[in-house]
Amino acid sequence: MKSLLHRCALLLVVGGMLLSITGCRYATNRYYDFRDTFRVGVGATVENPVTGPLPPSFGLYLEATDWLNLGWITHNGYTAELDLRGTFVGPESMTRAGLLWWQMLRINQDYDNAEYINPFKDRDFPWNHRMASPDYSFLGRPAKRLYYDHWANFMNKGTSLLHRGYQYWEYTGVELAICEPFITHFGVMARLGVDLSEVFDFVLGFAYIDFKRDDLTPEEYRLFRQWGDRSRDATSVSDQTERVDGEAVPESAPIEGPRPGDLLPLPEMKVIYFDYDRSNIRSDQVPRMDFNLDYLRQNPDLHVMIEGHCDERGTIEYNFNLGLRRARAVRDYFINAGIDPSRLQVVSKGEEEPAVLGTGESVWSLNRRAEFKRIVTIRAVRP
Repeated sequence: MKSLLHRCALLLVVGGMLLSITGCRYATNRYYDFRDTFRVGVGATVENPVTGPLPPSFGLYLEATDWLNLGWITHNGYTAELDLRGTFVGPESMTRAGLLWWQMLRINQDYDNAEYINPFKDRDFPWNHRMASPDYSFLGRPAKRLYYDHWANFMNKGTSLLHRGYQYWEYTGVELAICEPFITHFGVMARLGVDLSEVFDFVLGFAYIDFKRDDLTPEEYRLFRQWGDRSRDATSVSDQTERVDGEAVPESAPIEGPRPGDLLPLPEMKVIYFDYDRSNIRSDQVPRMDFNLDYLRQNPDLHVMIEGHCDERGTIEYNFNLGLRRARAVRDYFINAGIDPSRLQVVSKGEEEPAVLGTGESVWSLNRRAEFKRIVTIRAVRP
């Protein structure tokens, strides 16, 4: 009987993940409800400027709900984790202490240099705004908050950590970090936890009961499928101050042609293609990259959006991150060759905008690509 139950549970989880890949909102919500139930992560570190001669990873921390905490731990290094419904692979700096209900947290996950994040770690994702809205908050604390960004001076003395949100009140876990303290300062970190209240929410979700009101709405789901890194790599076009003859152009100034910030086709630059599941510049694409590099040098006023694309294989989440890595690889090639970084922005389109429809390697090879769009700038009409 137990063996049968174990098999059914495994089929349920795997089936939910597969259905999530197909693009079903119901299945996607069930998958992330399941992801809400646990947290697992590992990390590695070496001596660095943040810690100096001190061990960069050290300590033990135990937690049984938000009211029973004991321990102290610090970690400065590289972390890969499934953080409840979030995902992160990148640099992390964290110090945490707790004694019963008292807790202190200082943490920063460096999203600017991360290799992988998912939309629930993006502070601009609409789901995060809803979870933090007054209608969902409790005693000033958001329902859920998964992005750990620049918490360097944050301290909380109370019953619930603000960074995680009050809905994870039943989270129970352990974090351990050890380090060779004398010569190499090489260390490792591991964290593991589960939230039983989220298990309850996961089970109820199959009966269309959104107990914690954290299911993606239709609009959030639409944006989830289109999600990419639109704010981490460069200043947004809308935040740039355009100037004419050194003076700021007023918002009411007449505009010629497209609006500022629009993206226009740039056929003068060649499309760059990638191998399956790779983001490095292929040797046969270097001449095309050099052609584009020469074009950027010949047009010093040109600002470009680099769009990373993938074929249809893989999950939506994975392909958006892969597309972002491809766009970054192209951008870094140009920057290393002397192009001003302020002229280059990146965005991931994932698998959402294939160049060619269909299946098979002949089609997929054309969809694994980086394309270029011209960013429209303001041109004021002189009287």
